[in-house]
Amino acid sequence: MPTCAHVLAKTLKAGGVTTLFGLPGGEILNFVEAAKRVGIDFLLTRHEATASLMADATGQMLRRPGVCVSTLGPGAVNMTLGVANAYLDRSPLLAITASTATSAAPYATHQNLDLSAVYRPFTKAVLTLDGQDTEAKVRRAFRTAMTPRMGPVHIALPSDVACAEDRQTVDPSGEAFEPPPIPPPSSEAIAKMSSRLRTSKRPILILGLDLGVSDVAAVRRFVEALNVPVFVTPKAKGMLAEDHPNFFGVCAGVSGDGAIVDFLASADLLVGVGFEPVESEKLWHQTMPIVSIGPLSIASGSFRPELELEGQVVTSLTALSQAELGPFAWDPTELVVFRQRLASVVAPAKTTGQGL
Repeated sequence: MPTCAHVLAKTLKAGGVTTLFGLPGGEILNFVEAAKRVGIDFLLTRHEATASLMADATGQMLRRPGVCVSTLGPGAVNMTLGVANAYLDRSPLLAITASTATSAAPYATHQNLDLSAVYRPFTKAVLTLDGQDTEAKVRRAFRTAMTPRMGPVHIALPSDVACAEDRQTVDPSGEAFEPPPIPPPSSEAIAKMSSRLRTSKRPILILGLDLGVSDVAAVRRFVEALNVPVFVTPKAKGMLAEDHPNFFGVCAGVSGDGAIVDFLASADLLVGVGFEPVESEKLWHQTMPIVSIGPLSIASGSFRPELELEGQVVTSLTALSQAELGPFAWDPTELVVFRQRLASVVAPAKTTGQGL
């Protein structure tokens, strides 16, 4: 029978993983060697945090889990930096760490930490492999990481379990790698959002990180149908070309944000399109009227948008683009003045003298 480490590696390969990023120790080498045997490359880093940030970036670019690997104890703690970043940036990621051998766990103290407790606050799920049904569990971890909102999952591999035979008691094919598709919005919800947009005179669109490459064309059509000012959050840069006439800047904690927040206050409605409050360091989204169009609800804690249109973003935006919304009451001269003010704020300072 194959070992748990081999089944873990084989399942990652089947899920499309081509590279592991990490700084291993002896306790995780069985898995690293198993990954090499199934054709997964290992990219050695000089620090575990670097490995996790590389996995985070991989997940953001591919929209599939990047995988980082560490030993147990302090090495696993070092790796939390990029994992926590992936949690906040909604990146799919699998963080695989060694853990103390199950036979030694009751009495071992050397580098023995409760890694599930360490990782739980900033992951979607934590699991410790026990040598049974590993393929099904890893498939489920894959799906969890990719289910919107995407995020990291921690997998602990005890050093003795890694080299033990894996027992299969369930058919792993029952656990799909891929999450189910986002459902389409209801016609009633689309009608409510259309009605609300028609009552607005000065809306502003905010594009956010819940948008993806597949949404770009629908976003552009929606922007051009409304013909109103558009801002993007940092993670949504590129969703609308910066030379597009409706593009006005990047909001949420960047240079010029004070001028942008002042301008947002001149709107009578903010329309979040894929907007996620996790990106905003200021509270304008909580103090102004805001509606949300996105795959999922963005309500959290005391924050509740006035109205939400949840479901497939392309379907929502396509329907709204055809709803004959507007025209709206933005004064072209006012928009020119704002652009000039923003340009003056972000322009490099003119200096004189010898410099450094």
